[in-house]
Amino acid sequence: MSDISHEAEKPWEITMREKGTNAEIDYLLAIDEKSPISREEAEENLRDHFAFIKAFDIEPVK
Repeated sequence: MSDISHEAEKPWEITMREKGTNAEIDYLLAIDEKSPISREEAEENLRDHFAFIKAFDIEPVK
């Protein structure tokens, strides 16, 4: 799992290169032209997800 998640040009590697060690990883960086949904769709899904969490006062899982 670690090998796959740390490949070049994947979220972890991009974050390390651009923001340094211990920076929060933006997993939207995983979306590319091969992804089944667009970045815009993913962002909308995240907004909906966090609106749901807020509306029902649920602790998000990290």
